[in-house]
Amino acid sequence: MLSKNKKLDFTMVDDCFMVKNCRTGKYVKLGSRETQFLYDLLGEEVVPVPAGKDMPSLSLEEKSFLQSKFEQFGFVGEAADAGRGRRSIFDCSIVSFGNNRIYKKWISFWAGFISKRGLVLLLISFAAMLFMVERFYPVYMHAVAATVTEMRWSTMITMYVIYLISGIFHESGHLAACWNFTGMYGRFGLKIYFGFPAFYSDVSDIYQSSRRIHGIITAFAGVLMNLELFFLSICLIPAFDRYEGIMACVLMFGGFNLCSFIVNLIPFAKFDGYWVVRNSCGINYLYDKAVSFAMLFLLRHSSYSMLQERKKGLLALYGAACLAYSVCLWYLFAGAVTTYLRLLKLSDSGMQMGRILLWIVILVGEGSFCIKYYSKARDYIGENIAH
Repeated sequence: MLSKNKKLDFTMVDDCFMVKNCRTGKYVKLGSRETQFLYDLLGEEVVPVPAGKDMPSLSLEEKSFLQSKFEQFGFVGEAADAGRGRRSIFDCSIVSFGNNRIYKKWISFWAGFISKRGLVLLLISFAAMLFMVERFYPVYMHAVAATVTEMRWSTMITMYVIYLISGIFHESGHLAACWNFTGMYGRFGLKIYFGFPAFYSDVSDIYQSSRRIHGIITAFAGVLMNLELFFLSICLIPAFDRYEGIMACVLMFGGFNLCSFIVNLIPFAKFDGYWVVRNSCGINYLYDKAVSFAMLFLLRHSSYSMLQERKKGLLALYGAACLAYSVCLWYLFAGAVTTYLRLLKLSDSGMQMGRILLWIVILVGEGSFCIKYYSKARDYIGENIAH
């Protein structure tokens, strides 16, 4: 049911409503009273009430709180008019694809693999890989020796092409799972993420399904595609025994997909592993809450003891792990950039300048991260007191 302003979409799921911001693709689950109040703010008709439900009126404090949240979500106010126009230089979409014919055929084709048949294929591929490695063990050793060579620019370019190809299949897995469970899927495209091109997909339509397992499988679907690509690429290596360059590329492709499978399952950043945890526990804004709680606890903020949130200790512990992981990522980033600077064979003054700029970027990046989540923590304190 589309709102008159065509910016919001309302869908009744069980005894609540899923409200989608059509501009941003974000979903929020609301009860009947909250949805009715949103309708009043939009100046639209009365929202249908689930059978057997009464709707006691909201208090003035509740209305004030809800209106501020609706403005934050971009449902009403200036944020609703701005829509997608507000972009970050660190996360900016370049091009995206919607419901064109080729895109739909691509997603429907891969949807067949996100099923029981796909799981059988994955197991067969795993068995085939084990057989091939045992049968052609010397060939695989030769492939590893041919791949582990001195770092060259051609190798870096090859790895980045592999990264982009793997990204297409990874995001296709998410979209195919969403299509399987809801009959809908969002946009797929290319964006600039902290200066690097990366693919993305919108699978927020999975929240149209009332079954939590569907969200979990959708989060897993991308890494399962990476795992399948790893198995298949390892099986293909003996076919290129006489072509050392191609064999090295196939091995790098398989290795990258295995790394992508492992890294994406780490639940301490907003990768697939996080969404598996979030969909399993059903806590909205899990990452934001957890990191905010951890910062309040680590800073010994008096408001932490006042919070009434259930399992806040576990949330704070998870948030502390997320903070530690963000520091580890910056450390790995610093190591990678330092390695690239050495490859450029800069002068001593050039290396010194590069290191200074690198640490400025790290301090600004991690500092803005901490400031952002400390601000969220203070906002959450205000919301908790309002309730």
